[in-house]
Parts: sequence; C-alpha cells; structure tokens
Amino acid sequence: MSFLSSTMLAGLFAMIVPILIHLLQKRRVVDIPFSTLRFLKKVSAKTVRSARVENLLLLILRCAVLGLVALAAARPVLSGLAAKFAGGQVPRVIALVIYQSYSMSYRVGDKNRLDLAKEMAGAVLDQCKPGDSVAIIGATDRARGFIPEPTVEIEVARKALDSVQMTEGASSFAAAMRAAFQAVSRRDNGKRQIFVFTDSQPRSWKFEPESVISADWKNAEIELIVAHTDAVQGANIALLGVEFSSMFVSPGSVVRGMASVANFSEARVEQLLELRVGDEVLADRAVEAEAGQNVSIPFEFQVPSGAAGPALAGVVSLSGDRITMDDKRYFALSMAQPAKVLCVEAGDGPEKVRPGFFLRKAFAAGTTGATVKTVPPVELDELNVDPYSAVFVLGVSALSDRASVRLAKYLEAGGTVAVFAGDAMSAQAWERVEWMPAKIHDPVEFPAGRIQSKLLEPQHPLFVSWDSKTPFPALGQRKAFKLEQRKGARGLISIGDDIPFLLLGTAGQGRVIIVNASADLAWGNFPVSPVFLPLLQEIGRLANVRTGSDKAVLVGEPVAVPRSLPRDAPFIVSAPSSETTVAAIGSPLLDQAPQSGIYDVKNQQNEVVHRFAVNVDGTEGDLRLNDPEQLLQRITHEDLKGSEELAQWLATSRGASPLWPLVLVLAVFVFIIETIYSNALALRRAAGEDGQIMTGRLNRRRFGQRRAGQSAVAGAGQSEGGQP
Repeated sequence: MSFLSSTMLAGLFAMIVPILIHLLQKRRVVDIPFSTLRFLKKVSAKTVRSARVENLLLLILRCAVLGLVALAAARPVLSGLAAKFAGGQVPRVIALVIYQSYSMSYRVGDKNRLDLAKEMAGAVLDQCKPGDSVAIIGATDRARGFIPEPTVEIEVARKALDSVQMTEGASSFAAAMRAAFQAVSRRDNGKRQIFVFTDSQPRSWKFEPESVISADWKNAEIELIVAHTDAVQGANIALLGVEFSSMFVSPGSVVRGMASVANFSEARVEQLLELRVGDEVLADRAVEAEAGQNVSIPFEFQVPSGAAGPALAGVVSLSGDRITMDDKRYFALSMAQPAKVLCVEAGDGPEKVRPGFFLRKAFAAGTTGATVKTVPPVELDELNVDPYSAVFVLGVSALSDRASVRLAKYLEAGGTVAVFAGDAMSAQAWERVEWMPAKIHDPVEFPAGRIQSKLLEPQHPLFVSWDSKTPFPALGQRKAFKLEQRKGARGLISIGDDIPFLLLGTAGQGRVIIVNASADLAWGNFPVSPVFLPLLQEIGRLANVRTGSDKAVLVGEPVAVPRSLPRDAPFIVSAPSSETTVAAIGSPLLDQAPQSGIYDVKNQQNEVVHRFAVNVDGTEGDLRLNDPEQLLQRITHEDLKGSEELAQWLATSRGASPLWPLVLVLAVFVFIIETIYSNALALRRAAGEDGQIMTGRLNRRRFGQRRAGQSAVAGAGQSEGGQP
C-alpha cells in the first residue's frame, strides 16, 4: 500500500486531542452523608471498573474517527498484485521524456537506441487505462513538448511518439524534466509518474539536482522512473574540433591545421582522417588512439588554385563507426580579399622620407589588388573610415577627440587599427585614447647591433611565415617605447628585456595592434628587414576578417550577422538541407542553427556574400555509462535497464486501486457508532440504576429529594411520640 498524498498523514496527530481530553478531564464527585460505607465499597468498585471500560471504548472510537479521516485524506492506494486483483482504477498522470541526442543513433543489434526508447515508451502507453493522461517531452538542449499538456487520448500520444526524431544539438535532461514536472503537477486527480528514456550518456545528467528536483517536486509525490535502452557499453570515437593556422586563405597557399580526436572507448582504435574540399581529398592522416585517450593530429594542405568565393568550404572526417554524426567537422575559411588600407601619416616632403613609404611599397608588392589611401591626421576628423579593412596610424603625435571617437566606432564594428611608434608620438597625448591596449611611457635606447626577438604566441595567424624551425629574426632596433599592458592585451612579440614589440588588444568587436617600431628608418631597420613585408601582409589579410571574436558555431546556437556585411538589407540563408530562411534587418542570420553543414548567405541579388560552418558538439558522443550508484545519490528514482526490466516493473506495479473511498466510508460508519454509543451511555448514566450509585446533576437531585422525604417522616414521628 502507498499514499498519493503522504503529507496528509500528519493529520494522525489529531488523535492526541481526545487522548489529552480523556487524561485531563476532572471527575466531579458529590459527597453524600451515610451512616455506614460498608455496603457502598463493593458497589463503588464495580461502578469504577464499568466506567473505565466504557470510557476507554468511547476514546478508541473517537480516535478511530480522526485517524480514518486523516488516512483517507492521504489517499491510500493498493499497488502490485493487490491492485491487479482490485482492478487498478486510480487514474495516473504520466510524462514520457525521450532523449533526442545524436548519441541515440548508436545501434544495438538491428535497431538504434532511439527506436528502443520509443518501443519502451510505447509499452507504457499499452499499459495505460481509461482515465490515464499522458504528456510527451523531448529532451534536447531545451524542452520540446510533443504533447506539453497531458491528454487522455492515448492514440494521439502514440502518433506524437512516432514523430520523435533524433537531433544534432546538445542535450540535457534538466529543462525536459522541469517541463515534465510542470505537466504532471497541474493535474491533481491521481498518481503522478515521470518516465525518462535514455542511453545513459553522461553529459545529459550534468546538472545540479536542486535546480530540477525542488521542494515542490518532493511535495507533489512524483515517482521518477529512469529507463535505460540497454546495458551495452558503447564504443565510439569522435572528432572534437579542427583548428587552422590562419583564418583566411588564398589560392595556392599552404594551410596547416590540427584535428582533435577523442576515443570514448575501452579499447584502442585506428582510423583514417581525411580533409575534403568538394569531392577532392586534399589531405589524409592515420589516427591511432588508446582507450580513453585524446589525440591531436596535425595536417596541411594546399588550397586549390581555382578556389574562389567568400570562403573555402570543406570537411574533415574520420573513416566512421557506429555514430557518424560526430565523425565530421565542417569548416569555412575566408578567402583573402584585396586589402583596402587607410594610411594616416604626419609630415611633408619627398615620398621616400615620409612615414608611409615602406608601408605603401609592402602592400603594392605583396597583395594583388590592394589599395592604399594616405591622409594627414587632420582629415581623420571628418573621413568615413568604415569602407577600409584596416587603418594604419604612423608616428602621429596625437589624435583629436573627434578622430579618436571615430576610430572607436570603427573598432566597435569590427575594424582593425594598427599604430606604429615614432619620435613625434606624445606619450601623454596617447594616454587619453581609451581603446589603446597599453599605456605608453618614455622610450628606451638599445645598444648598437641587433636585438634578439621572441615570438610569444607562435600559433597566432599573424605568424604563418614562421614556426619552431624558422625562428623570428633579430632586429636592428635602436629605440622602443616602454608599454604598460592594459587588461585584455596580449604580447605577441617581445624584444630586449621583455619589452613588447607587437601588442594585440580588442576594442568592441575590433582589433588594435601596436607595433613598437617606426614605419620608417628613424628607429631601426625594421621596414627593410625580412619580417616587415609578410607581417604587414598578414595584418592586412587579418583585417579583412571583420567577424569580431571568431568561434565555432554549434547546432542549436544563434548565428549573428558578420561585421563585414551591411545591416541595412535582409539576407537569404541557405541551409545544407537546401531550406532557405530570410534574416530580417537587425536580426541574427539564424536564431538557432538547425543542423550541421555549410551555410551560404546571399544578398538580394542572389550573390553569395558569406559562408559559414555549423558543427555538432563532439562531447555528445561520449557513451561511457553513468555509475548507477552515483546517479541514485543525486536523484531518487527507479533504475531499469532494457525493455525486459521495464516490462517486469510494469507488470508488478501496473495501476493502483484506491482505498480512500473505503476508508472514508469506514470513518463515517465509526462516527455513527460513536455518536449512538456516546448518547446511549449518557442517557443510561443520567437515568441511573437502583443497584448503582451514580454522580451528576440527576443523581444529586434524586438524593436531595430522598433526604427531604426522610426528614419529613422523622418529623412526623416525633410529633406523635411527643419527642423532639
């Protein structure tokens, strides 16, 4: 036997009330003068024994009435075999929570785990009886209500169950279980049950139990049943991510990358890693990973000479296993576009002695189609800088407040500003520029000769021309500013005694680069060194990628409009499934990326202006089972593995028979008996018996009349006899 509202059992304490009244009640005794008590002692003992038995029986009846009422309020039910014979007519409110992660695609025999979960949920529907209501909730990164409110139409629930499909998004039971609780707690007409069907993927249970199992959950008397599709230890290898040495490529260039592979298995695995662009395999590497090991696989490939468009799109993939969705990683590397550079320089005179001479030569020599416009600092106050991919400020003594604000807005939109040092720069004036990544102090002098330099972040995209085998060369630097880095700034190159030579910071969605050298030969030979040309080219190319902080987009996440695209017109987004979505002005490209693959963004002229990749979260492929004991410590539940255990549990706990109507009828029956018995007892005690001496007002009145009669008789006798 169990109770649907066990908290109402606290009403049993009400039985203390008649017990206390019984114990504390004072008995009033009437003193009656008698000549002798010899005959009354026997009568008194008999009367006391009888009264005690009668009062005890009355107390038991009164306690029984209160106890039965409290028991009926707790709604007791019969479960198991007793309920089976009794008919099991207590209505149930059931929520079926189905895990929809791509990890459910793992095949056990000839079926995947999602099919097994749907079959097990169907077995629960088969066991439903008239009056039962069912809700169906999908567990993804959020709760998806296939039937959000419980319905008594079981056939409708079956059709909704058939429509449950796998998703590529990350999944968690937290939101789904909260939705299931809301669904069953709104009904108060029977037993509440929540069934969770899962493949035991550990990531789905990584939430704080208190955020789901609240006090309201416990008070609602909800029964939680966690049904695992099987007890098989799954084996899987997943591609967690791919990183490239550069965020942009050009036809014929060599690109290096690193793939991260995780072995979520209990045995060693061997796979083949391939990189494809279209149907062409550009790179392949062997993958070997021990049990539970994460490995990094380096690779490189050459961009096809005919590559064109806004981005080079492709996929890195493993040879495959029982879960294929996490064996691929899509990428879209921006194609290098001709740089459009604004050069802000001070000074007049011949071209060769101006600060921007070497910069203009570098872009003209190294970047096909690059354009460079040169303006003095005063023109920056009114010039629109938005069309430029990068703004180079060369040895300018100070920026006006108007120019500083204009560049701040440019940076907020994702632009790139590169500041070169120089003798004309005023440290005090530049200290007021808030978007600078460092505070400038007075310069220091270096001794004659070359100063050793050091790459602090060799993997940064600006250094694709150098690696561990090709050290960054020493520089003939004679002077450099002392730079005090501000929060968020990163030193990329240092010279001398750890003085920053190349400093990178962020402002809004943009980048600020400080080059602690002059753009001319005033501070050294940097402009004519072998590092000047490739470094400026990479800064120009990096500036073309105006996307702010670049990060991988996962299925289910929103996709913002890239900074490189205008926002005054809607865009057409084509998904891998060929479905198209129109992104309104001012809204993101996608509220949620629905699937993995390559997406094309087109303008109103149907031209592809942007391309991006969406991938699955590889950690969802971790199929190592949860420890059942740890799970039980987190959430109290029934733990079932496989359809057979579920069938046995349903057979032994099918339905429940209500006992509270019978208990309530019994309470009324006992109350009637108590009323009749207490009234009869009161009348009998009030009437009294000749063989007993009773107390109370009636007896007091009778004794008073009898004593008065005796006095009258005695007075008459005295009168006749003449005696006083």
